[in-house]
Amino acid sequence: MKNQSQKQNPNNQEQNNSGFVKGAKPLHQEQKSQSNELQAELQILASNYEALQQKLENSHEQLNSLLSLKETVSSFSEIKDKDEILVPLGSNIFTKAIIKKDDLIVGVGSDILVNKTPNEVFKIIDTQLEAINEFILKLETNLSEISSQILKTQLEASK
Repeated sequence: MKNQSQKQNPNNQEQNNSGFVKGAKPLHQEQKSQSNELQAELQILASNYEALQQKLENSHEQLNSLLSLKETVSSFSEIKDKDEILVPLGSNIFTKAIIKKDDLIVGVGSDILVNKTPNEVFKIIDTQLEAINEFILKLETNLSEISSQILKTQLEASK
């Protein structure tokens, strides 16, 4: 049996003499806990946003590289068979090479190289451009969604 200093509240939780419910957190602790949870959520969202932003920047660099490659391959038709060109070996070091027209060598994975015509290379590049553009669109959509979640969470935190 309960003594008179303990009363039953409507939620079947015991109260002590001061009127506080045993085991219940004071209101300011609940608000502080909720604030900490919102701050943690904001940090996670911000981290995810930054990671996606970095992927987007890398994807744009890859897109520009593919566009540059496509331009280079398109100018390949202006080169005559057996023309001499400079081929970069690295850090401002070049060697001379003789062109064999319509003989492009493409890496297809696992250190396997195959001969391709410029038109075949165009098709490969176009497929890669299409894939990277789709990926960029997905990243931009995800960034927009995370941005909305960040704003929503910031509004909740400011209440």
